Amino acid sequence: MESSDECALAYAEQEVLEEMDPSASTRRERQTALKEFGIQICTEVQARALNFLLGCFFFACKIPFSVVGNVFFVAFISALSPGYAKWLPGRTQLRTSILDEVYEETIVSTEAALDHAPGKRTLGIDGKTNTVGRATCNIGEAKLGISAYVTTKYFGKREHSGRVQANYVYEEIHDRVDKFQAIVADNTGNMQVMFRLLRAWFQALFIFGCCIHVLDLLVEDMVKLESLSLVVADFHFVTVFLKRFSMLWETLLSAQEEKFGIHARKLKVFPLTRFAYAYLMIETTVYNWSILRDIPEWPEYSIVKKKAIQRVPNSEADFERFETLVGDSSMKKKGDAVNRVLQPLSTMLHYLEGDSVPPSHLLPLYCIYFQTLNNLPLSVTMLLDADDIRSIKELAKERWLGAARKVGLRHDVHCLAFCLDVYVQALVVLIFGESELLRIQRTFTDKALLDAIKNYCGGNTGPKYQRLVQEFDVFRSQGDPYTMKLRAVTNLVRSQVPEKIHPLLTDAEKSDKFTYFLCCLKHFHLISSVLVFWNSLYVVSAECAALVQMAIHVLQILLHACNIERINKDADAVHSKARPRFGETNSKKAIYCYTNLVLQFKVKMSYLEYLSTVLSPEDQEDVLRTFDTVEDSSDEELPAGDDVGEGDSDDDGELDLAEPEIADSRLAFECPTGFSVIEKPAALISSVQGLKDLFIAMLWKEEGWELGKKVGSWAYLRKS
Repeated sequence: MESSDECALAYAEQEVLEEMDPSASTRRERQTALKEFGIQICTEVQARALNFLLGCFFFACKIPFSVVGNVFFVAFISALSPGYAKWLPGRTQLRTSILDEVYEETIVSTEAALDHAPGKRTLGIDGKTNTVGRATCNIGEAKLGISAYVTTKYFGKREHSGRVQANYVYEEIHDRVDKFQAIVADNTGNMQVMFRLLRAWFQALFIFGCCIHVLDLLVEDMVKLESLSLVVADFHFVTVFLKRFSMLWETLLSAQEEKFGIHARKLKVFPLTRFAYAYLMIETTVYNWSILRDIPEWPEYSIVKKKAIQRVPNSEADFERFETLVGDSSMKKKGDAVNRVLQPLSTMLHYLEGDSVPPSHLLPLYCIYFQTLNNLPLSVTMLLDADDIRSIKELAKERWLGAARKVGLRHDVHCLAFCLDVYVQALVVLIFGESELLRIQRTFTDKALLDAIKNYCGGNTGPKYQRLVQEFDVFRSQGDPYTMKLRAVTNLVRSQVPEKIHPLLTDAEKSDKFTYFLCCLKHFHLISSVLVFWNSLYVVSAECAALVQMAIHVLQILLHACNIERINKDADAVHSKARPRFGETNSKKAIYCYTNLVLQFKVKMSYLEYLSTVLSPEDQEDVLRTFDTVEDSSDEELPAGDDVGEGDSDDDGELDLAEPEIADSRLAFECPTGFSVIEKPAALISSVQGLKDLFIAMLWKEEGWELGKKVGSWAYLRKS
């Protein structure tokens, strides 16, 4: 019997001979005709490989499955490969067998990417109501530069309490807790209850709230102060007013392009749930001020005003307010004054929400920002209310440790990470001097560092803790083997920052010290990485192996849950209103594929090629080898006290700290009378004779096992 490949070849050859070259009779002539006319023969193995790539294309690009049956898509595939066209899968096959295959391969590549990266993982969790109205909880895992989706939990009829979410986290990590170093989530009340439970269950993990959410709350508190809120409201009105009338908006775009070119900055409106973008709205308005002040003189403005008043007489007040605001020269100065307060904080927030920012950057940035608030220029203090300026400083202090029901920003791991990052300390000294480094170090106590080390050791003070404290004391005193290494770091920063980073910065970025420091942190990867420093120590001396291992684990922690926020958007794109019947299982698999398929490309750039650009070949070989060997005018300052309060919480009374019982959701299978369990058939049995005594027992959720087609868990049976 001829194989399917030979049949396909014969079929294609027959078409060529009949339609294209009837005179070709020998096999060589037929093969030449096939090659000339581009007829591609596609075997079953080749078709499966192409189907896999097609599935990656559909899942990673969020393309509706119905496209695969579209006549134009089929025609396109047929033109590329006529031999593959007959193997083209349908939408049902895409969301079943092909999705399963791509999902399994993505799991392997994702786990390999996370395991290959140094350090341990950070688990993130965040709740959301999806596009079809279901309350969900997305969970992800991350290391610096790598952010992966894990799963989605559906609340269903369960309440959204901290205990329920703590159980979700426990289910995910209780049997592989050694792979994790931290858990991060939002700062809502139910999350605080979850934190208290998880701290009791996993004492060796750092558990804290998202720093970006806290910083955004701080911006919101500042914007709501009276003198700042009035200025923000005026700028918001100007932007919204122009967007309301299409003729004015289109004329404004033309004027911007004529004055500033095709890259002119357009006016922005910040969302009321993200106050960190308020500074961008003010900045773009000030940037276009020379155009805005001339708008009342435009003939288009007169036409729009006349028609609007005729249609809605009450709208005349809005036009008068707009004319007053753009004609007031002091409004621009007030906007600049407000932005001197908001822009550094908002810029810092947007930088810290990146997935590649080490945890050591938060502490110095916030401390230096607090010093900028203590040294505001006269142009700011003259235009803003004095009481509001004092309130701004108090708000920054309250958000550091937390006060009353406000969530604090500081965590012991932030302080430990800063002490371990010698490059950031050298950069602080280079830009601000030794006094600023001492000021930052006074914002935390030695107790905070020891508590962080104790947390890392599982809450006990045994031999591991004693060894780490001893090695850490030697490191802080700059004794051997750290002395020469630390001097080399200082010299490297002093020489390479002017050479490699200065050419990339504008004069405006160099003029302000805080902005200059932030820009240096953004581009510091061009110089070196703190990971290189600690791995080189491991190579030089095994005496500090424990401290090296802790440093790598701590410096790879992610301080925010923004990667989960991005996963929430991915989930909305995959499980959209256009797919209301998309089941839970398939939607999880599709989100997993869409989010994690790109990791295999990111990792190659993030570590191997990156290290090759900053290290010599010898050092690069040593560092890569250790990846496999290392186991897992005012003097007012931020206070260095303990954290105060944990914000709002859903009161669970006396929490029951007992670990939840994780039961197997699958029922125990009992073979029915008259049947016997067999191995899964190696190939599909197509004959009726071969199928007559074969059955599949499937698990119907909680109802038990029944005979039928394959759904969920299953067993293969043969009738006795």
